[in-house]
Amino acid sequence: MSIWNYVVTAHKPTNVTHSCVGNFTSPQELNLIIAKCTRIEIHLIAPQGLQPMLDIGIIDPDCRLIGLHLYDGLFKVIPFDNKGQLKEAFNIRLEELQVLDIKFLYGCSKPTIVVLYQDNKDARHIKTYEVSLKDKDFVEGPWSQNNLDNGASLLIPVPPPLCGVLIIGEETIVYCSANAFKAIPIRPSITKAYGRVDADGSRYLLGDHAGFLHLLVITHEREKVTGLKIEFLGETSIASTISYLDNAFVFVGSSYGDSQVW
Repeated sequence: MSIWNYVVTAHKPTNVTHSCVGNFTSPQELNLIIAKCTRIEIHLIAPQGLQPMLDIGIIDPDCRLIGLHLYDGLFKVIPFDNKGQLKEAFNIRLEELQVLDIKFLYGCSKPTIVVLYQDNKDARHIKTYEVSLKDKDFVEGPWSQNNLDNGASLLIPVPPPLCGVLIIGEETIVYCSANAFKAIPIRPSITKAYGRVDADGSRYLLGDHAGFLHLLVITHEREKVTGLKIEFLGETSIASTISYLDNAFVFVGSSYGDSQVW
């Protein structure tokens, strides 16, 4: 009898952490991609429902570079060349140490990040930086905003034509850009996940810590943001990820309960 033992789980992981929707397997096919711990599942969105297609191991909006915040005070940049191949990575020092979230902004001529951070007095702010690939350093960005909701913890970059960023707090939601600042009070909650509904970024689904699902609407006149509205939709499993599928169907992935198509 061998003294060595080999241990393996009998079931594949079911804990859903991330999801997204897009045309992956074909330009004519709409797919739901689900991350479950050590695996990625690819499903086809069909009239009959979700059809599993692939189950594989896990291996700036304009695809100019990859940005990684791996350590406090350090931002790693991995650029792409014109053929989509990875170039040599480099590090940039990041002044903000208590970083809560980092996202790339849409609609910028140069790769630009927005940083949500907390200072030594526990106040929360956002700041933008352009990534200079030539100088391998940050350049002060086009705008910033100080003294946000003390519970602000999540950034949602808004795509063109509106651009800018949504800042999700525990008591307020803010839209901020170089030209606009709009805020709306909300019922105290901790938003755990979001999913974009429309390609223009005017509507978002928000899932909170209690399993409540809300619809956030950015009201606008052409490219000018005029305000924010929020509407309660119902109750789901506590969401880890939300992806709008099509025809008013939504995938709610959960680490705390059953994932749902809603």
